[in-house]
Amino acid sequence: MTFFRHDYPGMPSPRHRAGGIARHIVGAIVVGSLFFFVFGYVVQFLWNGVMPAIFGVAHLTFWRAIGLLLLARILVGGFHPRHGGHWGRRHGLTRRQYEDWWRDVGHQSFQDYSSAHAEEGKRP
Repeated sequence: MTFFRHDYPGMPSPRHRAGGIARHIVGAIVVGSLFFFVFGYVVQFLWNGVMPAIFGVAHLTFWRAIGLLLLARILVGGFHPRHGGHWGRRHGLTRRQYEDWWRDVGHQSFQDYSSAHAEEGKRP
């Protein structure tokens, strides 16, 4: 396979690619841990600063703040990925199917809609 040849100009060696992948994994773990602790302490700080004074509830520990974050995430957002193609999956269409529909039907429908509303705007 020519993709992994070392004499290919500008192509890093497999060792450099593996090192880059390892650095990204370690970096993701470090950043994820940082967010974990920062958000836990922010929730703990805000809860302990506001909720006991207003509602007379107990103070929160760090781990209970983390539990509260997880509970809120489960109840409100779930844990499904939020990346490209989410709309299409929800409506049973792939991106290519939507693009084909837009090319065949959608563009003409939009033109018809626009011209109909443009005529309404001209009437006194």
